[in-house]
Amino acid sequence: DRAGVRLVFRRMSANPFLDSAFHIRWSTLAPEHVASAIEAALAQARAAVEEIAGRDLGSLTYANTFLALENSTEALNLAWAKVTHLQSVVDSPALRDAHNAMLPGVSAFYASIPLNAGLWRRLKAVAATAEEAARKWRRESESGVMTG
Repeated sequence: DRAGVRLVFRRMSANPFLDSAFHIRWSTLAPEHVASAIEAALAQARAAVEEIAGRDLGSLTYANTFLALENSTEALNLAWAKVTHLQSVVDSPALRDAHNAMLPGVSAFYASIPLNAGLWRRLKAVAATAEEAARKWRRESESGVMTG
């Protein structure tokens, strides 16, 4: 959940790439911080995705699946966006090396999401429940009988 992501950010905010403040302190972002920031954000994102993928099928909700998946990568998205932005505007050999060192792990993580069978089984289960609820609502609204 979003509160959990903010807590992770607070714990990791000693690293400027993980600082979630609206005003980015660009002058504090240095190549030597990239690896630790991205590794920490990747670990948090992996753990969040695995938590969703391991949820009991009977306890699934939109909030603990779809919304949780959206929030699971927030720290990584923000940190990686800072890295790639810096590389595009103030590229240097050290920054390029730091970016290139983390790129395979970031790419592999994002590529692993659609391949996670447990995650998709849970997302499909929630989607099917929502579709059935919508069909029921349509049937009842069309017949003029709402059962609540």
